[in-house]
Amino acid sequence: MDNQTIEELAQFCADQYYRFDAEQWLKKTATYRRIPIALAKYLSGTSWYGHSEQLDSISTIARANLTGETDAGSSNAQEAIDIARFSGIIRFRIAQMRPQGTKGDLQPNTH
Repeated sequence: MDNQTIEELAQFCADQYYRFDAEQWLKKTATYRRIPIALAKYLSGTSWYGHSEQLDSISTIARANLTGETDAGSSNAQEAIDIARFSGIIRFRIAQMRPQGTKGDLQPNTH
């Protein structure tokens, strides 16, 4: 995966932290196929990102929408992305976007 793709998807995830929109996640699968699904699955299991239930639903719906592809593609997508790198970049971007004057842990907008 090239650096431009990593940067774009990491920024997307950071943007979604504050302004979550399930439809935008599903649109990303049209371009990037299984990578957004793997990211949604990963982020749904973290304690710091939030939106767990929505992300679980997105990964289920998106996998169903990618008809004709094998389940092996899902594990290959997770293996093809460097989760630790994505995690670091996403956290850094979220911290950069934090509204000034906010202290403590990051809290996603779940509304």
